[in-house]
Amino acid sequence: GVVFPELEGESGFEEVAATLDLIASLRPQTVIPGHGAVFTEVDDALAAARRRLDSFVTAPHKHAIHTGKVLLKFRLLEIQRVDAQQLTTWARRTHYFNAVHQRYFAQTQPDRWITELIDDLVRAGAAARDGQDVVNI
Repeated sequence: GVVFPELEGESGFEEVAATLDLIASLRPQTVIPGHGAVFTEVDDALAAARRRLDSFVTAPHKHAIHTGKVLLKFRLLEIQRVDAQQLTTWARRTHYFNAVHQRYFAQTQPDRWITELIDDLVRAGAAARDGQDVVNI
């Protein structure tokens, strides 16, 4: 997930690691997550979460990219279909989106960064393009 304190220059990754340690120490047999389906492959899920967290710690800009995609995806979940330019306009008007862009990607034009994030969502199968529209999947 997104570790919001880290995006604002505060500690957060260490706390996530401690939470993963706590979950591992409890040795759960079944997990009912806040998002997604119930699962029993706890060790595999913890290993994947640690790898992702380690990648964010090593390269915080990856966490910022992930955040941008999450923000766009949640917008798509809300509205389902939108003209790509309207989605870009929404992102540019969204305070937190702008804060992440300024902190991590100020050297990249905002519209270019947003387009790259949309393209990433499409490649990942989380969105699709239909003409000028971006569609939630």
